Order: sequence, then C-alpha cells, then structure tokens
Amino acid sequence: MGIPSKPDLWADVKFSLAQGAALGVWRAALYEHLCTAASLSERVVIVTNSRPPWVSDCAAHFAPNILPLLEKMRVVYARENMPISPRLRSLKRDLTEQLPYAIDQMQTFAKNTAMEKETRKFYSQYKGQTWKNIISIGDMTFERDALKELTFMRKSPAREHIRTKTWTVFPEPSIGRMIVTLKRLSIFLPSVIEFNDDFDVTMTESLVDNKHAVLKALNIRDDGPEDTAFEMDTATDSLQDLDMLLLDLEGMVNGDTITRQQS
Repeated sequence: MGIPSKPDLWADVKFSLAQGAALGVWRAALYEHLCTAASLSERVVIVTNSRPPWVSDCAAHFAPNILPLLEKMRVVYARENMPISPRLRSLKRDLTEQLPYAIDQMQTFAKNTAMEKETRKFYSQYKGQTWKNIISIGDMTFERDALKELTFMRKSPAREHIRTKTWTVFPEPSIGRMIVTLKRLSIFLPSVIEFNDDFDVTMTESLVDNKHAVLKALNIRDDGPEDTAFEMDTATDSLQDLDMLLLDLEGMVNGDTITRQQS
C-alpha cells in the first residue's frame, strides 16, 4: 500500500476492503500509542520537517480519531522556525533539488534547533531546573542525531543527569510493520521512560532482532526460546503473527519470562 506524501493527492487514493480494515487496526494502534505517551510524559511534542498544516491534514484524512489528542500536544514545524542563513534558505526552498547529504544536514539542524527550543522551554518551569529524561521516536537517523547532539553539546551543571533516549523505527514501513511497531512502542514505552540511563535502539527488518535489541538496551535478559514465527512477511503485509508477537512482548515486559540484569 503506497500513499503519496502530498495532501493534494490524497483525495485520489482508494483502498480495498482489506486495506481499509488494516487502516482501522493502524488507527487504533496509533491512538493507543499516543494515549500511552501522553499518560507517561509531562509533555509530548511532535517535531516535523513537513510544511504546516501537514500533521493535522494527515490526521484528519487518515486518522481522525487522534485529532482530539493532537489538540493536547504541541506540533512544531521545525523548518519554519530555524535560523536562516543564505545557504540554509536555499535548502529550505526546495529539498528536491538538494543532494542527500545536504538534505540530511539541513533536517538534522532544523530538528536540533526545534528540540533545543522545546527542551529549554519545558525545563525552565522553575529556577535551576535540570534536564532529566528526553526521548526521541522517529524513523530517520537525523532525528536520532539531532537529540544526541543536543544533549552532548549541553553544558550541564554537575548535579545534572540527562537520560538521552532514541528509538529509530524502520523507515517506509508496510502497514503491518507500522501496526507492530506502534504496538511494540506502547508495550515498551513505560520501561524505556523508567530506565535510568541512556537508551539507543535502531530497528531493522527483522522483528526478532528488534525485540532482542530493545531488551538488551534495557538490560533485560531474554530467556525465552527463539521463534522465527515472529518474522513478518512485509511483502504481503501479513498480520497473522501480530497477536502472537504481542503476547510474547507483553510477557517479556511483564516479567513472565525475563530477569533483569544486575548492574
């Protein structure tokens, strides 16, 4: 299922009954994920390099059930507010004419600038407030790089302990993979937030490898059996293994088959 990114083309997109059903599952998974993030975080900010009002337009067209949630979250269009030099102004005008490296550089800078502004605003609620727990979830490496650069370059006071947490999901996923990723995020997000250290995970095509990567990053030892049934056929967008995968993940996090490593 390929969906164009430009809103003016969405009206021409038609879905089959099966695709419509899959979108319904995706909407529910997205709603659950945003509710989970909002319930566990004091502030949720959606930082995007798209043009306004892409986020609200996309939600209204494909996931109107999340519109009430978006009203309670901040949506920041990073490229609209970044400082503009003559070189960056040319990049900002038309990304399609730029080299991939220049595009990544500009998008990293834009997100870094937006993240810094939002972080400083949040951690200025009282005098001397320290930065504590910042999580970035996205599908591109420049989002990961933007947050890591932000916390690395900060001149922290001696008593400050910043937990820098990045979760980079697999880019351009199928609808089945998006559903599994959102469910996985909802299951693991409480553990990621409570983890008292940095967290850095980049997802690959292998669901099994991804599960092990998250558990390892959280210092959780996986004692369960290897099960290749968790691999999803992304070519056909099969959802057959979703319930089994989620039961496994829920069991792992809830402590049915795990022991936490002692530091």
